[in-house]
Amino acid sequence: MAKARALVTATFCLALFVSASEGLSRPSSIVLENNEFKHILVAINDNVADDPTLVQTIKDTFTKASAFLYAATNQRAVFRDVTILVPSTWSNNNNAYAKATSQVFNDADIIITAPASPPPSPDDVHIGKRSSGVQGSPYFHKRRSTRSSDSGQSPFVHRQPAMTKAYAGCGHQGIRIILGTDVLTDRRLAGSLGPPEKILVHEWAHFRWGVFDEYALEAEPQFYFSPSTGDLEGVRCTELIKGILTRTDPATGKREYCRALDPNTGLWPVGCHFMPYPAGPYVAGLEASIMDHVNIKPISKFCNDNSSNNATKHNYDAPSRHNRLCAHRSTWDVISSSQDFSNEANPTRSGMDTAPIFDVVQAGTSRRLVLALDTSQSMGDDEKLTRMKQAVATFIQEGVAPATEVGLTTFSDDSQVKRALQALNTTHDRQSFADDLPDTESGATDITLALTSAAKLLQISKPTPETPEAKTTISSSSSTNSSLPPSRHSRELPTRSRHASGGHVVVVTDGRETSGTKLTSALPVLRSASVAVSFVVLGGPPQPELEHLAYNTGGRVYCDSNLHSSTAATDAFFTMLQSSSTTPSATPTPIQILSQAEGLSQHGSLDGYFSIDEDLGSKTAFLVAYDVMVPEVSVRSPSGRVYSHIYPEYSLDHRLQMAKIAIPGTAESGRWWYKITNPAGYQRISFLVISSPVRTTSHPVLMSGTLIQKKQTLPLTMHIFAEVTRGDNPVIGMRVTALVTMPDGSLENVALMDNGAGADIVENDGVYSRYFSKLSDPGLYTVRVAATGHVDHKAADTAPIDPRDVFVQRSVSAGYVVITPNNKTKPSPAHAGDREAPVRISDLRVVKTSSKNRTVMLSWRASGDDTDRDTGNC
Repeated sequence: MAKARALVTATFCLALFVSASEGLSRPSSIVLENNEFKHILVAINDNVADDPTLVQTIKDTFTKASAFLYAATNQRAVFRDVTILVPSTWSNNNNAYAKATSQVFNDADIIITAPASPPPSPDDVHIGKRSSGVQGSPYFHKRRSTRSSDSGQSPFVHRQPAMTKAYAGCGHQGIRIILGTDVLTDRRLAGSLGPPEKILVHEWAHFRWGVFDEYALEAEPQFYFSPSTGDLEGVRCTELIKGILTRTDPATGKREYCRALDPNTGLWPVGCHFMPYPAGPYVAGLEASIMDHVNIKPISKFCNDNSSNNATKHNYDAPSRHNRLCAHRSTWDVISSSQDFSNEANPTRSGMDTAPIFDVVQAGTSRRLVLALDTSQSMGDDEKLTRMKQAVATFIQEGVAPATEVGLTTFSDDSQVKRALQALNTTHDRQSFADDLPDTESGATDITLALTSAAKLLQISKPTPETPEAKTTISSSSSTNSSLPPSRHSRELPTRSRHASGGHVVVVTDGRETSGTKLTSALPVLRSASVAVSFVVLGGPPQPELEHLAYNTGGRVYCDSNLHSSTAATDAFFTMLQSSSTTPSATPTPIQILSQAEGLSQHGSLDGYFSIDEDLGSKTAFLVAYDVMVPEVSVRSPSGRVYSHIYPEYSLDHRLQMAKIAIPGTAESGRWWYKITNPAGYQRISFLVISSPVRTTSHPVLMSGTLIQKKQTLPLTMHIFAEVTRGDNPVIGMRVTALVTMPDGSLENVALMDNGAGADIVENDGVYSRYFSKLSDPGLYTVRVAATGHVDHKAADTAPIDPRDVFVQRSVSAGYVVITPNNKTKPSPAHAGDREAPVRISDLRVVKTSSKNRTVMLSWRASGDDTDRDTGNC
């Protein structure tokens, strides 16, 4: 293992425009200021039927949940600003909804979606069918496909009616909450699941504070031997919770009581579950835990470390998921140690008005985008201008949806409008746009001017408002700051500035502001215009001010090392396509199948294969970019049909230095072979394979990835994630690999796992992860993830194995990490030698005991030598 060379700090720039397929790195704009959660975005999926009463139901749920949260956090937090985004497909009678500006479905913190199909019956829910997948409220029904993957596992695990996507571990914020409309509206489920407001707070704790369930999940231990009672107990928190033991008879399918221990094992029979009493005399005196069963009426607190109060005392002994992943800390200890409350932040504040303020807006049907391209002198270094043109041209010609309005500006120490906003509806429109991409570079770099000019272009080109400026009024029962009588008062929230134009600005630059202008001066202009800003940075890490601007406007930051093996700039634009669609049901097109780049010597070649599955095949293209001389390119279909420069499907753009093979009609499903040969001296060659869904109603396999910082002390470790989904369903049994481009251009391959061990929190949830700690050298580390595997493309759960199933292949950027040295600090001797400990074992279990032999058999997943890598030595 490499020795530490300097004390370093890590800055993480997560995956951009995080996908509606629930990309793992979706940063949230939520803040907790003065005990008030602000900037919460709730989006209604367009699979929900038009129902204005649902909006009021959401408001009512949040209003009740805010009061419940206030009490649960000891008067330290309420929900304050909540924006509800309704689908573009809903009618807007009487201009009830203002038009959304920068709000998009994929940025939602909470998604309201149609019920799982078929939804669980109250009887099924009460029996206690629990999911071993993502975090969710207890007793949610789970279905699995009968199709077996190569690993012998079902490829799909179906969505629960309420769940939180949170994979980064204890104390880390999650991705988003997903609630079925039945959770909010079906009173039959409320008795089994709990009131909607309590379910919302339960999920909020998963999402915001990274705590886990304290009840027993399926495929996890249901019982444990309690040192405090001397008996086998059901997993729960607190131990004061009482209930019954039930199981489903495998022969009759009927529910029955578990009345006696198995005489052979001394344990309760297989299938027995602990079922708490939700009401009645047995619940008297209960207070906790919100992370257990919120259908128990008195439950109103999180478990804590107060040993003098058994009603809230944490159950340290139960093998719950929370104890397993949070080292047996109480949920309140984890929550109170978060940035929201640590160091005396947001202390107890009595007498607060807990009523939220709501803004209801309607999603647009198209996106508005301005590309601001850096043409300063430094862009002439290392072919950065060429790489920028190739990435932008690929995005414009192959990716942008026809309804998207796109404008173009260039900037150095001044700014020029090259193209006003225009929908690119035809091939001619797209080629004309590509022809206007800049060819020369000069001058300094004024990013602030670029931002204000692009925002102005959006303002000039803004559409006629569909609705007048609106205000939303909500009443609450009390307010400490109101001059009105304490019984009732009204609060108003202007939906947005009268001059808001909305839209998105994407700045492509080498990230070096040289004009002397302060970048932060552009923030008020961008905010008032409701403009989101993202940056694609070429050749190095971005200035911290760029990250600040992107975060505070709802944008993202991308980085491309500009090394010969990097494809991050092109990947970034396709990540935008996957994540920024205005309607969640609209499948992003096209989808990246393969993305790769290498430096080739003369007569060197790249060859291999890629696979097109039966969900894809429309608008399939094989794109090659080069630096000096046109390479020889050929592609062979599964049936043997060859495509090369001698056939009409081949085209060449000498100005952009790009070759393309466009497959006409619907491309064949199966394995395709390619070969690229370099006829000249050494040059960089990149290639990209993209394809679009054949049917607009299909749900192809999608993938997203991200990086998360685990710590800032030596040895540094980053957590690499990739999530593979099809529609709402996780896809398991895939082979997922992360390719890390190191600062020197070398590549490291990391196999990601979905086995519930090491970096992976939950087995078979479609999230593949691994730790990576080879971060001793300063510089930029970029990560791309690729997934391959056989997936059943039948929609029905009971579909038989289809012999036509083909190999699925996906590729996507996961983000980057920048390591910067601190020369004032040297590594301590403790960092010499074996610096990395194995990760904590979290699934140690007793699987067999023998009183005769006086032996106990234990089982656990081996974690590795360094974190979850390699093999440890005894």
